[in-house]
Amino acid sequence: MKKTLQQKITDALSHHTGAITVLKTLDRGLTSVFYALYPMLVLYVFLQKHPLRWRMLLIPGISFVLVSAFRHIVNRSRPYENGIIPLWQKDREGHSFPSRHVFSASMIAMSILQVNSTAGFMLLVLAGVEGAIRVLAGVHYCSDVAAGWIIGVVCGFMYWL
Repeated sequence: MKKTLQQKITDALSHHTGAITVLKTLDRGLTSVFYALYPMLVLYVFLQKHPLRWRMLLIPGISFVLVSAFRHIVNRSRPYENGIIPLWQKDREGHSFPSRHVFSASMIAMSILQVNSTAGFMLLVLAGVEGAIRVLAGVHYCSDVAAGWIIGVVCGFMYWL
């Protein structure tokens, strides 16, 4: 059977422990940064009595629940369930589409965009980087991370409604 581009890239990376270490560190680091920024943002907007303060809780919260329910219904298998050997050990099955990591990162970036446009745009790029890392690592398909990023951005537009 012919290997996909993702299989070829992940296979090539699997022989480079330094690359795996860098990717895993970036994956964990970016996830930590996004998840640390959101509570700080919420605290800031409430202390500043920002007009969007309640939306900063409701829009990401409701969106997260809906994305989680959708991916539970779809229950798409992960690349490592279909022949791609991941760069680091993963044991979760299914629930791959859309990527909740990338959705959350782009949703947080869109939230921060409401307060600081430069930081928000930079974080949207970093959300894309996080998605690329997860594809290279063999834990998500490109379509998983693209959908997660797009859904996060689209949900973020609810701030302007």
